[in-house]
Amino acid sequence: GARLGGTGPKRLPKTMLARVGTGEGKSLIIAMIAAFCAKRGLRAHVVNDNRVLAARDFEGNRGIFDALGLRSSCERSGLTDKACHIVYCTGHDIEQVCLESLTNGRVEEYEEGLKEAILIVDEVDGLIFDKGVVTPKTFEDREFSEWVTTWFAQLDFQGEVERDWEDFRGQGECSIRIQKEVEQAWQDFPTKQEGVDYVIRGGVPYLLDPKTNLIQETGWCLWLEALKRHRLEGSYAAKYKYIKAILCRLQCFMSYACIFGLTGSLGRASEKEYLREHYEAASFNVPFFLDTCRAAPPRQPRSVSKNSNESPRTATKESQPQAEPFEVGDRVVINIENENGVVELDRVGTRGLVGSIIDLRADTEDAVIELSDGRLLTYKQSWLAHGRFQGKKPPRMLGGMDGGFLLPSRDAQENAVVEMAVKKRKEVPVLVVVKDPETVHRVATALRQRLGLAGDEVLELVHNPSNPEEFVELVRLATEPIAAPGQDETAGGAVSSTASPYPNRSREASHEKPPLANSDVWLAVEDENVQLPDATQQQTWRVTITTAEGGRGHDYRVVDPGVDERGGLLLILTWIPWSEREWVQFLGRTGRQDHAGQFAVFLNSEDELVSKSVAARCPGESLARAILRQGEAEAGDILKGKAAEIAKGRLMHRLTSRFWALHKIDKTSKRQDWEWKRLCENYVEFTSDAIQQVFCNSVIPPRELILGFCKTNRDAPTRPGLAELLCRNCNTINLFPKPSAGGEQPTVRCGNCGEAT
Repeated sequence: GARLGGTGPKRLPKTMLARVGTGEGKSLIIAMIAAFCAKRGLRAHVVNDNRVLAARDFEGNRGIFDALGLRSSCERSGLTDKACHIVYCTGHDIEQVCLESLTNGRVEEYEEGLKEAILIVDEVDGLIFDKGVVTPKTFEDREFSEWVTTWFAQLDFQGEVERDWEDFRGQGECSIRIQKEVEQAWQDFPTKQEGVDYVIRGGVPYLLDPKTNLIQETGWCLWLEALKRHRLEGSYAAKYKYIKAILCRLQCFMSYACIFGLTGSLGRASEKEYLREHYEAASFNVPFFLDTCRAAPPRQPRSVSKNSNESPRTATKESQPQAEPFEVGDRVVINIENENGVVELDRVGTRGLVGSIIDLRADTEDAVIELSDGRLLTYKQSWLAHGRFQGKKPPRMLGGMDGGFLLPSRDAQENAVVEMAVKKRKEVPVLVVVKDPETVHRVATALRQRLGLAGDEVLELVHNPSNPEEFVELVRLATEPIAAPGQDETAGGAVSSTASPYPNRSREASHEKPPLANSDVWLAVEDENVQLPDATQQQTWRVTITTAEGGRGHDYRVVDPGVDERGGLLLILTWIPWSEREWVQFLGRTGRQDHAGQFAVFLNSEDELVSKSVAARCPGESLARAILRQGEAEAGDILKGKAAEIAKGRLMHRLTSRFWALHKIDKTSKRQDWEWKRLCENYVEFTSDAIQQVFCNSVIPPRELILGFCKTNRDAPTRPGLAELLCRNCNTINLFPKPSAGGEQPTVRCGNCGEAT
């Protein structure tokens, strides 16, 4: 554990994870923890997997650090600067510094330096779960890149690769394999879809993560190189990269003295167990701030008559006031989460939280509680206590509690989204979260056509790696009102008859429902429970369309009290993620702090996950809960197989260091490099013993591992990653790759006389 000073060394769990509600000041809490640790002599590395958010939080808190006399930075170089107390960075930065230590033979020095550093992770879920156990690292091979550029040119002008090229190069399997990869990439790139497989930002194509639909700024694949060359009409020099290092993320993180993570959700039972087993994690919930603010104490004082001789200590049960019975809808505090013999993992860590009773079961005296993060858990009624709490109020779902509107097609789904956004933008800011950048543009275009507007009333909030500050500015603009004195939505330009299903009259004059597949959608749009603006209101609000990247971590700040009166910022979701952690993040964009919040869900029945969840839905279960349950089951199955993957990842992490120790001093051939590439690509299919066997037999054969080479200058310092051994026969100093920590000392053959030592 980490040392925090005080009256003596304090031992802490290796990893501590805290659930902090979205909008509860997590960034400020992190800054205070970092400053506290720095003042106690520990360096603090604050990690956010979104570079824009990391830079935002650093700029927002650097004044605190300066006032405390702490040196802080937002640059990767600060991670290796022991004089820098606090560094804000990304997970990629951590990996790159760890990778540099592997490839430069400084692993032991790197890990030793982290014994006095603490890792503070903002949103643990995205960094630990979504990124996987290991990260393959690719490196460019310049010679191979020249081949690829030439072969792309041949395909472009001749339609085929010259088949005698491999004989000319004389590289055998390497050139044959790369030729086939080039030909396949040339066939594949025209089939790739913008907004689904890749996006264009600043004229540059970027890969999209197939799981999260987020931009992979450093992502590489050969078809993307072919696409770049095609877009630049052949003037682009293609790069050929291949995996040359396997980095175990778990190894990187666990090298720190302590990990402290704050997240909007700790996940379900299977994820908590994974964290406990592999990260030695202890987790707990931080109550919502408003859940700690009581208008009256939950315990009523007992009254005793002045003339009574009965003392409070001896009062009978009959003389005490009876506990107020629970009713559905009551806000209660959880006093007991489990009892001996009654243990439910999902309830662990919920003591002290506040929730709402949504069901009472008279036969078992149980109560079903909905917590502020959306979880439904069952408790004995005797484990609960009344209290008049201000309470953190969860966002209100529009259109009922069935977990979303189910539409028959994508077009019907997007039509419903447009109709609700058009109506609600008169009252509140609207944020729409869709799956991918292509859908962002499609829905935004439909909205502009429907409104007859072409300005910034409709924002497309997507990440642009060439201009990251633009994203932050658009988030700020998303909740700014639009003043249009004397104009309504159509004042900016007439809406064509093809853009409206009612060309002969305005939507405002019509009481007819639009042609949507689910009639309840219109009820949500015309929600009578929301206070509508009066007829003289001239102010409208922007509609922002974004992906999951804009649906988590960003603060859509609402300061107009009128927005709260009308229900708060409206969040419209067109999909439900497989992870409940992501779901909590999405809902956290509205109803932040003490503000009101509302959301609506429109789902496409043609979506594979939706149709699967509809079929597997339990009686009385909402559609949203059914989808999340399916995701939890899949996540549990995936996490069960992680132990073997982690063991292999850690082994490849060590072998990467051994390979690069020789590779850096030009002691590996092209054939060895190629064998290492094949092992990095296929190691998951091997056992740990097979991995070591392939490495020793094909990548770094034993004769090359133990061959020493003479040190010509005895007084020169030994290069990092190498060790010295004196030959007993001729007194020559031999240099050889330094064994890994705990590894056996190899037998070294003298480079001068050939004697084995």
